[in-house]
Amino acid sequence: MGVQNIVYVNYRLHLAGYMKVRDEVFKNKTILPSSTLMLVSGFTKLKFKVKIEVLASAF
Repeated sequence: MGVQNIVYVNYRLHLAGYMKVRDEVFKNKTILPSSTLMLVSGFTKLKFKVKIEVLASAF
């Protein structure tokens, strides 16, 4: 099984909060998902701060 996640964050000030949660979720995992983290200029609504896409597949 493989897991991949892509994360979009719209302001640098939200990076620390996202990374804190990510580290907590994966702290006891021996195999981590492939991960891409991108800083973007904005989303369609101002209230949106982070977008997370996750794809899991079984081979």
